[in-house]
Order: sequence, then C-alpha cells, then structure tokens
Amino acid sequence: MLRYETYKPGEYRTKKIHDPKEREIMIAPFFPDRIIHHCIINVLGQHWTHIFIKNTYSCIKGRGTHKCMLDVRHALMRDKKGTRMCLKTDIKKCYDNIDHAALKLIIRITIADEQLLRLLDKIIDSNGKEKGLPIGNYTSQYLANLYFAYFDHWVVEELAALVRRLFGCKLYYFRYMDDMVFLSESSEALHFVLDMAGLYLAAELKVEFKKNWQIFPVDDRSIDYVGFKQNHHGVLMRKSILLRFYKKSIKVARNNPIHNETDIKHLFPSEYGWALRCSEQHKQNIFNTVIQNGQKYFINRAALADAPASN
Repeated sequence: MLRYETYKPGEYRTKKIHDPKEREIMIAPFFPDRIIHHCIINVLGQHWTHIFIKNTYSCIKGRGTHKCMLDVRHALMRDKKGTRMCLKTDIKKCYDNIDHAALKLIIRITIADEQLLRLLDKIIDSNGKEKGLPIGNYTSQYLANLYFAYFDHWVVEELAALVRRLFGCKLYYFRYMDDMVFLSESSEALHFVLDMAGLYLAAELKVEFKKNWQIFPVDDRSIDYVGFKQNHHGVLMRKSILLRFYKKSIKVARNNPIHNETDIKHLFPSEYGWALRCSEQHKQNIFNTVIQNGQKYFINRAALADAPASN
C-alpha cells in the first residue's frame, strides 16, 4: 500500500472522553491506518526531533511533564529577579484549529520526498476539513508539536532579543503542546510578548490565544503548570492530582495495608514519582496522609471481617 500509494484513510469512530474537560476523539481503524501512523512516526519522529528547541516537551523522548517542571524550577532558582512575573496562556481549541495549508508548508521545509508528502497530506486531510487534526491519531500529537516548532524558534531567537533590547530584561519560555509559560522581570515586557506572539500565531499559523491568559507575580499566585504548582519557595502537587491520589489510596487500602513510604512506592509507583518532585515538607505531608488513611481503612475493614455475625 505504501509503495504503490494505494492506501486510503479509513472511516473514523468517534468517542467522547473527559480529561477532565470533554473532548471528542476520532479513532482510526487498526488496520491499516494505525499501523501506518506508527510506521510514519518511527521514521519521522527522529527527523523532527532535531527541529524542536530544548524547552518544548510534549511527544519527545526523554522529556515530558517532569522534565518541563524541573526546567521551570531551574529557571526560578537560578534567576529569581528575572522570573518575578509569569505569562501563562494556551491556544484556543488547538487541535481543531490547526490549518492544513499552513501545516503542509511547515512539513515541506525539511521534507522534499514527494511520495512521503502525498502520504502525509492524505492523513492530514483525512478528517474531510481544511482545519483540525483528529485527537486520537498517533500522528496528530507529533504534527501539532511540529506546527509550533518554528514559532518556538522565533520566540527564543527573535522575540527574546527584542524584549532584551526594549525592556532590558530576559525572557524565559516553556511549551508543553499548546500550554505556554513565559517568565520575565517585567509585566510590561510580558504584555508586549502576549501581543507580539498573538500577532505571529494569527498571521502565520491561523490560531489564537484563549481569552483567559494570565500575567501575575509568581510568588503571589504560583505557576500551575504540567501537574505542579511552584514559585520561588517550593513545589506542590496540583490539587486535582493530589485528590485523585488520596481517593485511589483509600480504594487500594481496603485490601492492602499502607504502613510506610516503601508501601506507597510499590502500590502507587506513578503517584510516588510525582510526590518525589515536590518540596520535602509537602511530600512528607502527602505520604503521612496516605499512610494514615491506608491504615485506618484497612484496620476498619479487618475489624469488620473479624466481628461476630449478629443474630
């Protein structure tokens, strides 16, 4: 199919999910579509990675949410004055608004193979529209990341230099898919960044920021980003993630006692990894709460099991 270009994208199956907001994902057939998607990313994922700046994190091997949090933390600790203010924003309906024509032009910057380009065009146009990438396609997350790659370069290579020249301060920039954090010493500089970045995105990529962007002092509000809340004084786990952890620990504790940190590590390896990234006191508070709840619920269950049956 790939050699003779007989592949045609199959019909999508739609499904609504909540993560936590409602999204509609489009599920391609396993054969041949999802197999072909993996074939493409196995080759092009490596090719595209060298295009990305170091401070973009989604869909890149060796990066991810924890690397993003650590890099933000490093900037906060290394330059407290220069990271006094934060601009936090994201793209309005990012996947739905990706312009096919703009994406195809971006792809053609580094790929000249006509046969491969025709295959990619088929997948991009498979939703039958001129905009949007199907949430659920393995290719979509990589293509969306690539869509903003040259915007990233413009921010760190041109916009940051402009900010330094006009406002005399540095600009720090981090992107996880369409979620962006800009840090600087000056709120005026960040308002300028918001305007300039918005103009670039509208003109070049046909997308826009959501209206709920925020510019605020880091130590007054903390940066709620990639699952953590952090400022110059410490790192906390995001409340929604923490509450899910507590709820899960209570459910597990009905059948498994939780006595110490080792039990937490074995029973909740993912959540344990999140907690380790937090400040020491916050981490210990999390572990103590999980242990107390775990012992309480397991002891109560054991007591009920050992109690004599009533007449």
